[in-house]
Amino acid sequence: MQEEQVNNSQFNRLLDAALQCFDDPQQLKTVWLQHCATPQDFQNLALEEENEMVMQSKGQLGALLAAMRLGQLMVASRPISYGTAYSSNGLGKLMIDRLAGETCEEVVVACTNVHNEIIDLKTMFRGGQAECHVYPEEILRYGLKSGAHGLVMIHNHPTGDPTPSECDLKLMKRLHTACTIVGLQLLDCLITGKENYYSLREAENRQCSAG
Repeated sequence: MQEEQVNNSQFNRLLDAALQCFDDPQQLKTVWLQHCATPQDFQNLALEEENEMVMQSKGQLGALLAAMRLGQLMVASRPISYGTAYSSNGLGKLMIDRLAGETCEEVVVACTNVHNEIIDLKTMFRGGQAECHVYPEEILRYGLKSGAHGLVMIHNHPTGDPTPSECDLKLMKRLHTACTIVGLQLLDCLITGKENYYSLREAENRQCSAG
């Protein structure tokens, strides 16, 4: 009961704020509350009642009703699924297909949540056939803006050989340090070739096993 009272109170405050831009907000509020006095009433509002509200308000409540229905639609809509980053193998094969045929180097960054589900995926940098300028600070900014828990950096080698260069390894180390500083987890760095890929995480695991 207490939670319901809080919701109704918040509903009234938000309704007051939404109606302030109209010439006679109090009259419009009266019309509104005649049909839906609580959030639950709005959820159950029939189309005929909406049309009646629009007529009683001389069309003024139409825009507000449309905005609220749009909000409902956005909340109900499922986010775009980009897949998962549960394993380097799965993501590596996915990115081989995505970057196949590219004649220039591209750097793609995948943002993940705490469950390693990919919540965003973006091509951030493009270069030439042999190099691509990468700016770790832009990758961090993108990750933080996306609300990411972890990141995976992927880039291709147009030559088809995914073996990392010295510059690649230095960049991976710089990005790992930068992610640690801002509280992001660098899950992996992948390089895709024509038919296979290189994974920094897999390489480190092999070194640990050998040691």
